[in-house]
Amino acid sequence: MADKYAADAGYAILQRVFDEHFKRVEEVVTAKMGAELSADSLQSPDDLEATFRRKRGEEHIGYVVNVTETVDPDGLQLITKVQTEPNTTDDAQMLNDALPELAQRTDLETLYTDGTYSSPEVDETCRQQQVTQHQTAIRGASPAPDTLTLSNFSFQLDENGYPATMRCPHGQPVDLGAGRKPDRFVARVAAADCPQCAAYAQRQQALTHAALCFVHYFSLPQLSVALRRQRMQALLASGRNPRAAVEATVREVTCRFPNAQVRVRGHCRVSMTMVATAAMSNARRIWRFQQRSQVVNKGDENHKSTLSAPFLSIFGHCRHFFGRWVATFVCQTVAAFHRPCSSLMSATVFPV
Repeated sequence: MADKYAADAGYAILQRVFDEHFKRVEEVVTAKMGAELSADSLQSPDDLEATFRRKRGEEHIGYVVNVTETVDPDGLQLITKVQTEPNTTDDAQMLNDALPELAQRTDLETLYTDGTYSSPEVDETCRQQQVTQHQTAIRGASPAPDTLTLSNFSFQLDENGYPATMRCPHGQPVDLGAGRKPDRFVARVAAADCPQCAAYAQRQQALTHAALCFVHYFSLPQLSVALRRQRMQALLASGRNPRAAVEATVREVTCRFPNAQVRVRGHCRVSMTMVATAAMSNARRIWRFQQRSQVVNKGDENHKSTLSAPFLSIFGHCRHFFGRWVATFVCQTVAAFHRPCSSLMSATVFPV
């Protein structure tokens, strides 16, 4: 049977259903239990790319949408990137995939994200693209307040991202050397250099049998986490959260799909739908920005644009037929109005 129908698409779907949803034990075929099914197993015969995800106790079948927008509280904020992927895709992976093109197209310098957009790969890509990432949280447990951690030290990095100099929390220089393995380092603070760091080491000695001076071993990924924690603490201390606005943007993009259900199926169609929706959001923002600018420039609150309103009306009638043109328009508009910083947010959507 396989020889006859192997090239048939319907047969391939049935074969996938059998392979992913059933198992054979001693010539007996039984259905797999829920815990045995893979998250990327076939969820629907008419949507071969949708995946399963459980988040905060809720089950979702479909895709995840990642939105990037510019940060300019007093000006025009535009959506610069929309990514649609199977909902098992990690946020950090989507950021890592988007960063090179985003940095090249928008001259990105500063990026605001939440804690899920971090990984060693993202750190390396940010370094290569000369982008500074600020997070509002960090994955993993927070260090104890009374513990001296790597994030308490200050660093000067060389052009390759390696620590050139290091100072302890009390401002004293640290003896920084290379470890036995690549990308590992040893920091030593003797009592003569900083009695306070040495006293901390002495308090820990009874428990850890550490040397009399303070010694800390760390790797390059651990240094990246420490630097991210320092930037996060500085951002929280400033009382500012530029990323907060993107929460409203995600709501703006997804509010036209009740219960986050789109009316199309398949990765390509869902992606095109989300890009078109974001394009219309940008068009509305540009129109409102132009109206506000004209009011400020002319001092006439009743002034109406003779160009923008008809243009937006035509744009609305054509949005279903010119998806590619819409995307081109948005890219060109972003080039004209962008600011060199962005924020990120993701949301889950799934077909009806």
